[in-house]
Amino acid sequence: MKNTFLKLSLFLFGIYSISHLTSCNEVPVEIPLVQDTLTVYSLSSNDAALITSKSQHYKELDGPFNMQFQLLGRSNNYKSHVLYRFFGLPKDMSYISELDIKEATLYLFPDKYTFGDTTNFEQEFTVHEVLDSISRFNSFSDIFDANDNTSIFNYQVGEFSGKAEPKDSIPFKIEIDKQLILKWFTFAAKEDSIRSIWTDSTKTLDLTKAENRYLFHSYSIGLKAGQNSKVINRFINRSDLDTLYNTQIKLVVNKAGKDTTIYLKNSISAYYPFAPEIEEDDDIYLQGTGRTRTQFDFDISEIPPLSAILSCQLELTLDTNNSEFGSFGRSIYIAGASSEDPFFTPESDNLGTWPYLAVANDSIPDKYTFSNITPLMDSWNRKEGKGQFVLSPARGTSALVELTYFDKYKFFGSNNPDISKRPKLLIIYSKRPNI
Repeated sequence: MKNTFLKLSLFLFGIYSISHLTSCNEVPVEIPLVQDTLTVYSLSSNDAALITSKSQHYKELDGPFNMQFQLLGRSNNYKSHVLYRFFGLPKDMSYISELDIKEATLYLFPDKYTFGDTTNFEQEFTVHEVLDSISRFNSFSDIFDANDNTSIFNYQVGEFSGKAEPKDSIPFKIEIDKQLILKWFTFAAKEDSIRSIWTDSTKTLDLTKAENRYLFHSYSIGLKAGQNSKVINRFINRSDLDTLYNTQIKLVVNKAGKDTTIYLKNSISAYYPFAPEIEEDDDIYLQGTGRTRTQFDFDISEIPPLSAILSCQLELTLDTNNSEFGSFGRSIYIAGASSEDPFFTPESDNLGTWPYLAVANDSIPDKYTFSNITPLMDSWNRKEGKGQFVLSPARGTSALVELTYFDKYKFFGSNNPDISKRPKLLIIYSKRPNI
């Protein structure tokens, strides 16, 4: 009985509540609605000056330091020399004579990439003792003059001349002067005592003595490309010092009547590439070891602020007849970034990840298209409608890779007579009518 009464009470209360609420708003309120119409537009650099200017930037590289690859050789106006420092000298062989050294061989492990004469692979280089420390802050011109002369190379201790075609796992072997190895053995016996003075803050190392200065460049050699070289080889130098493919010197020494094999592993390395600065003209040039990049200035202020950038692509056309590539051929990628990011200014030494990639067209390989720059254009539209975009020859997103190729890309410029070859920026955007 109680349940029936409760249900009846709730029903009557519900009817009362609905009637009361309806009486508060008997006439519906009219809310004016504007038709939500989307208008789509396109804007192309063929019809408007969206690419306002182009600038070319060249910076001589500081010797790429302790990288996985080193470049060595010469081809026309391109060249590269290498410095290596080794470790692992035994401390107890100062008594060894030249006759006790049965073998002293430098092993270089070539990568498949070559630049220049990729048919005959004519290579020539000399090996020298080095008289200065290896620095990450030196460029080619800091060490060598235009004729490749340098004050940091001492006498020649080895040489290579012949065909340098890279083959799997087959190293180049260069015999090293045994007198240099004897010098290293002699210093190794004294090194710890000299180093202890250098690291002791209460003592002063007499740097007027050549023996003490040798502490900073001991066990070092330099490889200089010869004038008869017609190819640039790239050599593997893995950061893992235990790997087979690390540059090394093999020693076989008669110690107490028994032959002992010693491998001196590379601990510090740098190569010093040189590529002449490319004279700027209307065309677009990119080169890795020559550190040539191009920057575009964009002006998309014709698009109303706060429009929705639906898609955007930048297309470049490669001039294959005037580009230069090594044995790997051209890459299907080039990279780009906004220079608003200080890591990606044209002169930056950033070794991070490039955020944008252009990919060569499958059906038209000479066409490279940045199809992922829509967010960048959208950010510029939300500001002043202007921005700068830097192009890099990186073969993918890694800037490290950029430094190990002499390949030169030439793309057609904005004033090319053939409009289909000019750089083309195409933007699809939408805007709403004013309310």
